[in-house]
Formats: sequence, C-alpha cells, structure tokens
Amino acid sequence: MLTTTVRLVFVVSLAALLAACNLTTEPTRIQVDPRLDELLSQDAGGVADVSPDAPAEEDAAAEPDAASLSGPPFTCTPSCPQGAWCLPSGLCSPLGTSCAQEGALCDPAVVAPTTEFVCEAVFDTSAGLCRRVCAPDNNTCARDQSCTRLFIGSPIFTCNDRCRDDGECNGIDVCDVASLVPACRAACQPFASGQCAEGRRCIPLNTERGICQVEGSAGAGAACEDEEECGEGLLCFNGGGESGMCVPYCDPEASVGGLGACGAGESCLALAQVELGVCFPGCDLFAAQGCAAGLGCYLTATEGAAGVCIARGATARGGACEATAECTGDLQCLGDGNGGATCELFCQPGAEDGPGACPSGETCARLTGTTLGFCR
Repeated sequence: MLTTTVRLVFVVSLAALLAACNLTTEPTRIQVDPRLDELLSQDAGGVADVSPDAPAEEDAAAEPDAASLSGPPFTCTPSCPQGAWCLPSGLCSPLGTSCAQEGALCDPAVVAPTTEFVCEAVFDTSAGLCRRVCAPDNNTCARDQSCTRLFIGSPIFTCNDRCRDDGECNGIDVCDVASLVPACRAACQPFASGQCAEGRRCIPLNTERGICQVEGSAGAGAACEDEEECGEGLLCFNGGGESGMCVPYCDPEASVGGLGACGAGESCLALAQVELGVCFPGCDLFAAQGCAAGLGCYLTATEGAAGVCIARGATARGGACEATAECTGDLQCLGDGNGGATCELFCQPGAEDGPGACPSGETCARLTGTTLGFCR
C-alpha cells in the first residue's frame, strides 16, 4: 500500500452500489442499470440483493459503540496486566521497551526509532510491532519482503512481508491487497476510536480491518483525487466522473443507529468490490423527498422508488449513457437490450397525474420484473 502515493480510492461506478441500508421492503434484485450485472459479476458473483436494516430496537442494545472497541480486538482471560498485550492466540505478551528483533511486540510510547528498527503502533496504539528499517535504493529486506514507506510522507521505510491475503500475515497485521505490491501492514479497526497515531486515520479495507494512513483535511462532500485528501471517517469515492468526492463510509449490515451506521436521513450502499459501504442522502423518486441542487435521485431498488442522492452529469433524456451518474436530474440510465443505454425518465405504472406520472401525451411502459416503468 505504501509503495506509492496511490491509495484505495473507490473508483467504482455507482452502478456497482448494491443497496440502501434503510429500505423497508423485502430484499429484491436491482436490474435497472445496464452495467450492473457486468460490474457485480466480476467481484461479487452476480447481481446482489438489497438488504434492509435490522430494526434498531432489536439490535442496538447488543451492538458495541466506538469507545468499547478501543483496544486490541483479541480476548485474553484473565485480561493482560499493565505492560502486556493480548495476542491473537489469547495469550498475554510483555511489551518490549526496545526493538532488537523484527516482529517483536513493543511499546510505541517508549520505543524511539533507530537506524535499525522502528516500533509501529497497531490497533489502539497501546502496542506496536518492531519493523526493520530499510532503504528503497539499497534493499536489505528478506526475499519474501518489500521495502515500503511507513506511511505516505514518512521518511522511514520498513521491511514488510509480501502477502496475497490476511492468512499470510502474522494475525496482527492485515494484507493490504489494494497496494501495487500487497504487503502485511499494521491493522486498525475502522469504526473504533483512538486507533491511529496523531495525524493519521484508519482507512478501511473492510468493515473489520483497516490501515492507518495520513489524515486529510477535506470534509464530507469535498472533491478529492486520492484517499489521503479526506478526513476522519471518509473515503474518496468516484462515481464515474473526473474526480471523486469525500463521503462517509459505513457498515452495510449495521442496524439503524448502530455502530457503523449512517447518519439520519442517509442510506448505506454496499460496494461490490469490498465488504464496506458509503453513505448518501436518501430520496424517493416519486415523492416530495427530493435531492439538493446539483444532485439527482439514483434508484437502488426495483420495488418502490427508494434511492440515494448522487452528483449527476449533463446528459439529457434520450442521450447515450453508461451509468446513471452521467444523466441529468432524476433521469436513470436504462439499457435498450442491444448493448446500448440511454438516460430515461422513470414512472410509476398506473399513475395518471402527480409524482410518478409521465408528461402529457406519453405512456408509462412497465419494466420487466419491477414495479417501475419508463416514459415513452
């Protein structure tokens, strides 16, 4: 991950978003975006289901909060004494006050970097792992390791084991599969508090694990080109345009109000490529709950008109498109069955006037397998 300034930017089409978390209908399959089947089949095995949130009153009491997740995610019984840390094996191990062996536990509050070792904090920064310092132009790492920058902007490079998945790491590290050369990196918990050292934040790889990286200053809704530009709790999400936007990340399985859930009035849409979601304001295509200026309602289900507000393009009705994000207003990108697609006005079959009705002189043609239609 840290061998280049390019980070885990979620450059995926909004067609790859699976579902709004707060839908109240039974799970249904999304079929309205012409590129959806293709995009999802690459990483998710086909079209995914819409998953509604569990009722808040049933799950909220059982869910942990961010503060309760601070500390290592491993359990030792009895709990470890001061100066020791709980390992994945369930055993307590003392924290070293210096680094003399690569991979040994150390106390990042005590151990200062040397020309040979650095103590890299893990999880809640109460413990660290001794990393061997290396130089990219004179790599002294083992054959199965990479010499990677400690974090973007850091002058320090360390030896890290190369990997293909988390199972090839030591149980404390995670495999940064988003890197050009995947390597085992010190982990953090995305929805927990106090996980990273000052000036760094937890960039999630999924809902359970992330990697501490430089914290940006851009807030929610700000334009971005790279992950490190966004602030705490945000990802740089690109919906198919020239640049991305900093948006809150979320857990698609979180119950309303639970840990990892979106804020009030927002929906958590799961990403196809990773076990993670992003938050967008909710909307209803055929009701008064619309979107702010410059945004349009992107449908996320085939039952009803629930959707999320996203930045929209300039393609007018009838214009060619590849994704709904290219269409203006509330138009949706609809495939023609022959490999092409155009921006079309959706409607509610049977509606004669008001929301969901077509303009005068047009009829609402029902879309197969849905409760929706398009005007023609």
